[in-house]
Amino acid sequence: MYARMYRTQIDRYRSARQCRGQASVMGIALALMLMAGLFALYNVGQTTTEKTRLVNATDAAAYSSGVQLARNLNFLAYSNRAMIANHMAVGHATSYVSWVNYLDEVVDDLNSWLFWVPYVGQVTNAANQFLSTYQPINETVGQAIAVGSQGLNAAIYAGQLDAQAAMSLSALNRLQDEILLSYGPNVRRVPLGAGTMAGSATFMQARARQFSENAEMLGYLNFAGVAPGNDGGVMQEMVARSTDYVTTQRPTRWQRPDTARNWRFTLWPFRVIKDGFARPTLNGNRMGWDAEDRLRFQVWGCRWFSCRYRTRGEAVGTADTADWGYDGIFRYVGTRNNAPTRNEAHSATVIAELDLGQASLMRSGPGAHDQASEALVAVSCAEVHFHRPDGFAAFGSNQIEYANVFNPFWKVRLRRLNDCGNESG
Repeated sequence: MYARMYRTQIDRYRSARQCRGQASVMGIALALMLMAGLFALYNVGQTTTEKTRLVNATDAAAYSSGVQLARNLNFLAYSNRAMIANHMAVGHATSYVSWVNYLDEVVDDLNSWLFWVPYVGQVTNAANQFLSTYQPINETVGQAIAVGSQGLNAAIYAGQLDAQAAMSLSALNRLQDEILLSYGPNVRRVPLGAGTMAGSATFMQARARQFSENAEMLGYLNFAGVAPGNDGGVMQEMVARSTDYVTTQRPTRWQRPDTARNWRFTLWPFRVIKDGFARPTLNGNRMGWDAEDRLRFQVWGCRWFSCRYRTRGEAVGTADTADWGYDGIFRYVGTRNNAPTRNEAHSATVIAELDLGQASLMRSGPGAHDQASEALVAVSCAEVHFHRPDGFAAFGSNQIEYANVFNPFWKVRLRRLNDCGNESG
């Protein structure tokens, strides 16, 4: 009996030893699953981090490209305004020279009439001698201002040509490469013609937009230079509006509207009339100024049943920039259609990729093979649009200023790819 119990215990012991270690199989399987989950979690986290870095780099490159375009468009606006300001300075000088020439004629006539009057004749004679000496100097100064302003306008136009280089595709690509490189050596721009993600509809749409952007800016601006005689009167209108504003808001300047330059004094039967003008001119492509000041002495009289004031003497002073060899604003960068457009927006699209390199855990695709689709790719688009600040004093609240290169209201913003470059309103 005791022997049988002993054998039973031995059999149970042997059976227990044979079942030992079965739980470790489950433990190993769970450990492998846990390790796979940890690797997957690491992969997702690293991929998300790299994707965020790539998106930030792509947005920064696109926005920087848009800023460069907007800054240069605003530079064109400022420089065109500077040309107009220089041209206006020549207009003031022309008007002043005309007025001095007129004054010289008036004093010369007064001296010829009053030279015999004691004391008065001495004053008119001294004034006549002073103006006779000052008038040629004044003419030379006016011509120097005109030539200097023309040289400044030529230098400004050369600066506008430099802006063309800054807005070129090669300049924008260099800027984008520098921005992307600052986010890491493995972040790079996808050049035109590359086949990364060729099957993606978003990629194909971005690629098509990039090709259209190459010709868009050159189609909007005329970098060869617009001559004032061939721009549909745009520059002449800008000069005329600037003339009106300057003369009405600053009445102390020499260049004034016709009504401010004119006056008359009547003491019957005599009348003295002063009139004159200073106006911009355009001869072919040469912009200039023409000014005249005239003083007329009239006497009331009747002749052949007609009674009226008749001119008995006059003094005239003139000035014309054509005599100074002044060409005005000979060329400037304007729009090709010679007119502002209401709906005008430009875009800068960037396609960038991040090479995962040897980080096989982060690679996509079966087997983690080296293939183009394993690189992370991001697309971003910046829109450059024209927008006048709300409530700008020069316009009413309900007026819309069209896009142009005379006011520096070009701005940039990031937009969705479908909406980028489709500015309206």
